[in-house]
Amino acid sequence: MRENDIGTVAAWLPKLGNRPDSMTHLTYPLFAHTAFYYSAQQIEQLEFSTSAIQQGNATQTCVGLWFISIEAYINSILRIMCLATGESFDLLKKKDFGPRIKSLLDLLDVDRTTFYNGPFQRLEEFKQYRNELFHDRTNVKSMLFQKSSFSGKPMYANQVDVLQVPRGTLVSCVSC
Repeated sequence: MRENDIGTVAAWLPKLGNRPDSMTHLTYPLFAHTAFYYSAQQIEQLEFSTSAIQQGNATQTCVGLWFISIEAYINSILRIMCLATGESFDLLKKKDFGPRIKSLLDLLDVDRTTFYNGPFQRLEEFKQYRNELFHDRTNVKSMLFQKSSFSGKPMYANQVDVLQVPRGTLVSCVSC
């Protein structure tokens, strides 16, 4: 079953023919749907708190899924642009998140000023927050975020972190 192309979503560039390398499989919708479901679940746990305030039982997972969604979305656009322009995606995919975004903006030939003065800084803070969770770092000193309202200690994340992720980044699935 793993080799069958059942239920996948892909962007196809017809000018490249009907070859597997003319398609970009899009994984971000699945990640975004799961992150949205978890976000709603975390809010529900808070709303139905009775004897104690429920902090949510999957907030770190939810935040991680939002980041994966954004990263997969950016990678999808980057791969499509590489296919359209003949650039090598294999070289770009090895770069860190920030340089991949810069490469994408270069390929799109768009003005970066507005993006770098706002959304990019929030994405970088989001990446830093995600790294603390994914790499199991525990800082004695709280982290300081200037452009977002993430918890200074990611392991103490709660619904505030879940709610602000979609609003403070490129993801616009949740209207908080």
